[in-house]
Amino acid sequence: MAIEIDGVEYLTTAEAVELAEEMGQSITRRSVTRAALRGERGVETGIPDCAKIGDATSAWLIPRPAFIQWLKDRKPRGLSK
Repeated sequence: MAIEIDGVEYLTTAEAVELAEEMGQSITRRSVTRAALRGERGVETGIPDCAKIGDATSAWLIPRPAFIQWLKDRKPRGLSK
């Protein structure tokens, strides 16, 4: 169940993985989590504007538009950028 905040739809990590699969992409929860963390730290290869809910074991909220853009820009593992 996606959450809407200020007109922006946010996905959980599990929902992001499901969306990626629907779009024909193979991705793990771990790679989405790492990208969310990189985005929170301001790293260019991360998903921007993600928010951590609760403590270290809690889920990430990932903006759907930012996730889709990150997914489109993502390079398959092993290829140079």
